[in-house]
Amino acid sequence: MNNLGDILKETRQKKQLSQLETAEDICSQSTLSEIEHNKYIPNTQLLINLCQRLSINFKDLVLSENFKVCKEKYFNQKVKSFYKSCDYHALNAFLNRPTVTETVQTSKQTQAYYLYLSICAIHLDNGLDQAKEFLKLSLACAGRSRSQTTLTRIGNIILAYVYSQQGLRTSAYRQITLALKDISTIKW
Repeated sequence: MNNLGDILKETRQKKQLSQLETAEDICSQSTLSEIEHNKYIPNTQLLINLCQRLSINFKDLVLSENFKVCKEKYFNQKVKSFYKSCDYHALNAFLNRPTVTETVQTSKQTQAYYLYLSICAIHLDNGLDQAKEFLKLSLACAGRSRSQTTLTRIGNIILAYVYSQQGLRTSAYRQITLALKDISTIKW
């Protein structure tokens, strides 16, 4: 999986920007260096500012790693292809095919399945309420594990986004807090 720092560094280099140019009026060059080397996790505002400077789309950060929705390699490749091409209509239709839903077996696969459906709901204007329900189902599949997976953290962040779009600031803040819980203990 590409870490946040890897994505920022690769994008910066493609745009032929130095760390100093990228960090100007946002943070120090040394802070950007630590982020790019995955030694420092930026706060939300810093991340937003860096993404805007580098024209990085939220989607590119959210699922830089594609999660498996079933045991069938072909199905997972189709999901990855539809997602990367932003073909949310095709992705939604594919995820709702009985041949796909029948192969979703594990809790992690179910969690990924509902996460992708929530993303489709957001992009296809199926309504934020529909996305919220899919996200809640996704997070319920995570169980009560003490250590959060990347998939769980992403689900919490997307749910925070949905809540913020609905004007539910307290709920959004709670989801962000959950997503960041114990993040400093992650070994990069």
